[in-house]
Amino acid sequence: MNTSDQGDSGAIGRLSCSIVINSIVAVFEIVSGFIVGSLALIVDALHNVTDVSSMVIGLWQKRKIVATKTDSNNHYQKMAAMATFIIGTIILGTVIFVVFTAISRFTQPVEIISWQMAIVAAIALLGNLVASYLFKKERHSIKTIWRRSWQDALISLLVIIGALAIYWTHYWWIDPALAIVISVFLFKVIYEVVMEALNLIYAADNREAIKK
Repeated sequence: MNTSDQGDSGAIGRLSCSIVINSIVAVFEIVSGFIVGSLALIVDALHNVTDVSSMVIGLWQKRKIVATKTDSNNHYQKMAAMATFIIGTIILGTVIFVVFTAISRFTQPVEIISWQMAIVAAIALLGNLVASYLFKKERHSIKTIWRRSWQDALISLLVIIGALAIYWTHYWWIDPALAIVISVFLFKVIYEVVMEALNLIYAADNREAIKK
């Protein structure tokens, strides 16, 4: 195995680890978000899920470089892209629902367990920083994924600040306001991930058509 192959194999390993880390963080934040009553935590988790979808695409692109270009490899890459597209669509619907829920909370405030919210967001921040560090060597070859990983960390930091503000002021509207702000940014990320998935599906269909 040459140096290039070893580098690509290492990238696949780091991508796989990041997928696991971000998946755990996302599940942890969603469950905790329901427990503490925080919409901001839930939206932060959904951002992690979109990044996991993007990482899955990046993983298959790396595998395509290492593996022989076979019909099977093309098929699995197409399946991964289709799964990402479906997940992105589901997340879009969920985010829209969260936004409407957040708007309703301005008139019907929900008490937030802010100190737990801060702890959960801090754990998510740590996970995002670890994932970002794993991408350090690949920051040029998978620049978009590396950038989104750092965005995850910044959003988690924003949630921590919001949780501390709620703890000190008891202004419950801070949480739905944060959820809406993060959701607006998340709409752009979802669009990018869905379009990336569609482009890969289109490319896979073209390769299949040429072989026929």
